[in-house]
Amino acid sequence: MISSDDLERIARVEHAEPHLVLGPHAEDHGLTIRVFRPDASEVRIFPDAGLPPRTATRIHPAGIFEARYPETTSPFRYKVEVRSPGGVFTIRDPYAFSPVLGDVDYHLFAEGTHEQIYRHLGAHVREVDGVRGTSFAVWAPHASRVSVAGDFNAWDGRLHAMRRGGSGVWEIFLPDVGHGALYKFEIRSSRGLVVMKADPFGSAMELRPNNASKVYERSYVFTDDAWIDARAKSDRVARPVSIYEVHLGSWKHAHRPDAAPSTDPAASFMTYREQVGRAHV
Repeated sequence: MISSDDLERIARVEHAEPHLVLGPHAEDHGLTIRVFRPDASEVRIFPDAGLPPRTATRIHPAGIFEARYPETTSPFRYKVEVRSPGGVFTIRDPYAFSPVLGDVDYHLFAEGTHEQIYRHLGAHVREVDGVRGTSFAVWAPHASRVSVAGDFNAWDGRLHAMRRGGSGVWEIFLPDVGHGALYKFEIRSSRGLVVMKADPFGSAMELRPNNASKVYERSYVFTDDAWIDARAKSDRVARPVSIYEVHLGSWKHAHRPDAAPSTDPAASFMTYREQVGRAHV
């Protein structure tokens, strides 16, 4: 049975390992599914196949719900129907998915020898257990709690609290969140201060004055295999090297008398191709 202390920490969004409480768990000769939805008046569980839907019982006034399936102890695929004042919607439970990072990742990260940590920290669209979504991970060793807040959860950091893994890395997989989603990390410090931070490993960002990070799924296909192969066979140390540096935000459009006024903050900046062309002049 889950302890009342664990439930209180979930309700206060102070639990460092919410996956130990929420999601599916084999308990009392059956399977128990817990969901934390502070905005819900009713929660129902809909198994993908085989088992009947069940209305979850509210076990904490802050919005912790529980549904029991005594006929099985094996986890199964399911969806969560949430009924709230804003309407009714169905989601997959992020707390039903295993961690994306493993012990080897944490070990190498702690050593400072993980050469592909950029593939794990930040936001990455991927498939986990046959479900498409986005995995989020951030290093916050002194945080007491980290959540993902974004346009997919009304920027409510209570809904998607992350689990703390090794070396101060926090992670969570959010099913059905994909390319273009806006997000930030909501971080509670060890002193209780809550702040919203953009992703230091983010692949894309909003244009100022907005500053949220964006989930970005790369689609560009490189076609320089022949050049890469030739480079590997050449003596790069003996060859001359040319280094170019350009700060693409340094040039703005010159005043154009015939241009229509614009309130778009991006309109005063050159495009990438215009800026590169100016750099070569």
